[in-house]
Amino acid sequence: MGKGRTSNRGYPVFEKYNLLKKGTIQAHCTFLDSGELDQLVANQTAVAHCPLSNAYFSEKPFPLREALDKGVPVGLGTDVAGGYSIDILSSMRHAVATSRMREGARALASKSGVSTGNEPKTLAVEWKESLFLATRGGALALGLENSGHFQVGASFDAQEVSVIDWEKQAGVGGLDFFDVGSEMDGLTMDMIEKWWCMGDTRNRAGMSPSRLVIPPAPRHTPSLPAFQPHGSTSPPIQPTTELESSASSVINLDISDGILVHDVDAEVETTVNEESTAVGQIGDIADEQSRKTLRDQLRRTLSKKEATGALLLLSDISVFKRGLAPQSRKSTASCGPCGPFKPREYFVLTDAGKPVFIGYVPHPKYYELSSTMGIIQALISVFIDDGDKIRCINAGPLRITFLLRSPIYYVCASTWGEPESVARSHLEYLHLQILSIVTASQLRRIFERRTNFDLRRLLNGTEPFLFTLLKRLEFDLAMATSSLHCLQLDPSLRSRVADALVPMTKMKDTLYIILVAHGRVITLVRPRKHSIHPTDIHIIVNTIHSPSIFNSPAAASWIPVCLPKFNPAGFVNAYVAFLRKPESNEMGTSNIDASSLDVQGRVTNAPQQAGQLDAGIGLVCISGGGDFETVREWCDIVAEKLNGSGLLDSICDAIKSGRAHYTVSQLGIPGLRHFVYKSRPHVQVTFPVFEDPYEEIEERRRIITLYGIIYDAIHAKSGQSGPLKLQYIRTKREIVMGWITQPFELYIVLSPRLPKTAVINAANSVTRWVKKEEGKLFLRDAPVF
Repeated sequence: MGKGRTSNRGYPVFEKYNLLKKGTIQAHCTFLDSGELDQLVANQTAVAHCPLSNAYFSEKPFPLREALDKGVPVGLGTDVAGGYSIDILSSMRHAVATSRMREGARALASKSGVSTGNEPKTLAVEWKESLFLATRGGALALGLENSGHFQVGASFDAQEVSVIDWEKQAGVGGLDFFDVGSEMDGLTMDMIEKWWCMGDTRNRAGMSPSRLVIPPAPRHTPSLPAFQPHGSTSPPIQPTTELESSASSVINLDISDGILVHDVDAEVETTVNEESTAVGQIGDIADEQSRKTLRDQLRRTLSKKEATGALLLLSDISVFKRGLAPQSRKSTASCGPCGPFKPREYFVLTDAGKPVFIGYVPHPKYYELSSTMGIIQALISVFIDDGDKIRCINAGPLRITFLLRSPIYYVCASTWGEPESVARSHLEYLHLQILSIVTASQLRRIFERRTNFDLRRLLNGTEPFLFTLLKRLEFDLAMATSSLHCLQLDPSLRSRVADALVPMTKMKDTLYIILVAHGRVITLVRPRKHSIHPTDIHIIVNTIHSPSIFNSPAAASWIPVCLPKFNPAGFVNAYVAFLRKPESNEMGTSNIDASSLDVQGRVTNAPQQAGQLDAGIGLVCISGGGDFETVREWCDIVAEKLNGSGLLDSICDAIKSGRAHYTVSQLGIPGLRHFVYKSRPHVQVTFPVFEDPYEEIEERRRIITLYGIIYDAIHAKSGQSGPLKLQYIRTKREIVMGWITQPFELYIVLSPRLPKTAVINAANSVTRWVKKEEGKLFLRDAPVF
């Protein structure tokens, strides 16, 4: 507000339309005079002060000193489009620096006799005032009277700042203290001022969990300090009495949106008592009266004193155990999860008990299927009738996990030993894949009219989508971490490809343009200030690589698809064109054809590496409109451009030559076997290909299960007391460690012979290597339109 570069006055416009009132926040206000500041005070109108933006785009800075002296509510802010930094700590420094330059100009004018005599004694603002403006001042400007200060009953909206590492007797990050010792009296004002002057993201130890935080771009790669195991550990997923495990806790951080939307973990429902009375053998149950009898029996069992929790422990339900017979479990303390890893069984049914989809159950017969669905529906209904939800059943090595998304129920039976959250994640992906075919609003309308509707009628022919999804979930670490795994590519090549994908101006309804190779994204072009959720990308990639689409003889396909994280209630149109398809064994993979699927559409030849189902280079243009011809013509032009310029040949050459992936040996880190690095600002992961000793499928499944256990503990996804900063497990076969910081998450596998100091050095070496290579590993700064 105020006078712009064209000298137009904005203040009278706001005044004319009664916009200067309590609750209004005016931005910048660099040209307001004294009378107009008085008017803001009278109207209780607040100001958002962005000093860096003033320096870039205004002829004058905001008169901060005058505004504060008059009592204008001022909050310090950052402008994402108004400078090089969105860090509030930098904004505090800029506010002070700008005010002191104004004071210097005033002092010079006063000595020259130019002063009007109406200025305050000083125009400078102190660092303490800037800290107030960034915290309590901002809360007051927003009308949040109960926030921004430490008082009983106030909202705990806070940031934990660490200035001294007392164990190392040294300052944290860039802070230097020359007198750290036992004689220090604790935190002093000088320490706070030093943090204000020199602190950065390394001093951020935690945030209040209810807060969404926008961090600055990380400028430093944090180093893992000397390993000091803490007493608090997350509850083990399976009994591990001899397993060496250490953990340290920290509050997890939320991160702002970029190209991708950050996944927000659902609140975990915890239970009071996880052990309850065993229920005996249950036979075939097909009719409603039998189901009612079962519910009554379960309710009587659960009403006993020792069965107070929402988690039911069953010792023998034979119908769930077909093909999953319990075996004597080997101690996970010595080797972690042990095989053989029998295929997980998946069941999808409606809340009326009608089957929708069965995954990896060998040759199910109708009467067995009916009995199984009846038991599942009865188990779930017992808890629903009591106002509760069943989460999982533990029966020896068997865990049965439930996900209730009315009107559909999802169940996974597994003996892998993975945490509950892993199976629930698989079930959630199944749900979202079904929503991509039948939208949430369609499901709701259908089942409101007919509660016993047979959903298989609508999903007929789409089973291959679900089976390829399940196979992908078994090996895809990007899906396991809710992230995107991009194709490793030279940044200049990626940039040239992205520039060729920017759509024409007349394609107004275009949402996303994605180029995919080997099942991984090369680049993604999107509307300005509009992100896409990684889950939606996984749904798209899985859909286009389904055999019915990938092996279609047509040059291109139009697919109506619902992106559940974008809009679960409607469809968008996806134009899919495979610009290159491999011949047999080209790029080290083979195409999927009918021979690789069984009678139920399941993939029978398991992939050796994630992405082997996805050979080829595909162009996907997602549009919210129906201008099909314009999109098709534009995609044809893009295909010609990519071919004619040699960009497609360069991508294929990178894949064939092995430059699109890397191995741990390229890092040259002693004892390193594998790792998964997640860049939290980019919501992307990178990891090397699996090598010895994880070349065999069973070993790969075992290490992926260990990754799941560590990831679950770090993020407290299965009802643990809280998230962790570090989780360390040593088995006879390897060391697995998870480490989370604000810029990244690292999950690393090393030789079991390494001492902890070597583990720490290896972790730091991996982070430095990824930081150096991140231009190739991650999709950054893709063009927008």
